[in-house]
Amino acid sequence: MSDDMVVLADDLLEVDQERLSEMASDFPETWRRVGEAKLSMQARFVLARGVIQRLSAMGGAGDKARYRLPLQVSFLPPPSARFAYAQLVLALDDQPDLDILAVQPVEEQGTVEIEVNETRKSEAGLTHDALKLGGSSEQKRSYKQLPITIRGIGPGSDAAEWTFDGPPTEGGLPPRLDLGLDVALPGTALQAAVRMTAGIRWQGILGFLPFAWPKGEWRRLLTIELPKG
Repeated sequence: MSDDMVVLADDLLEVDQERLSEMASDFPETWRRVGEAKLSMQARFVLARGVIQRLSAMGGAGDKARYRLPLQVSFLPPPSARFAYAQLVLALDDQPDLDILAVQPVEEQGTVEIEVNETRKSEAGLTHDALKLGGSSEQKRSYKQLPITIRGIGPGSDAAEWTFDGPPTEGGLPPRLDLGLDVALPGTALQAAVRMTAGIRWQGILGFLPFAWPKGEWRRLLTIELPKG
């Protein structure tokens, strides 16, 4: 994270207990074998902001100033897992007299590179005179390009919302993504109720399980100070 980024939130996602109960009911044998500890989230979500730009000044009493907020989200999955999807909502309905002017991106498609497996190769050689035994080993990692889609909505409503989608059978959201929000409001601070919901796809043996989608959720009320005139 760059030096000009200010961390607004850094916390663990909470396991969706209702979903875990459904898993235990649908697949009791597997559930007992794997155990709830194996499916604990231990997944972190980080929200940070860059330097806020003031795009316009207020002309008089009751007028609104325009601001641009650079945002950055980081997805930090637990070991042997990947984020497969996520949804970030900034609810601004408690902020008096605010207009959402734009969100970035509105829709963006790209790819992310993930590690799919690791292979090890070991070779031993014997010299022709049988006097010397030699050996070599090699570690090789394999990577794969996966598509991701980011969509943002917000203008005309009281919430800015972004969805992040990777392949549901593999997962693979990148560890960090840049977002943006343009707003107009009076006052010197922005109040936002932040909600993050995410799904994890497990690798290895857990990745073969049809229910390997524990969902985590995180909520927090944030106050973001705005630059003055």
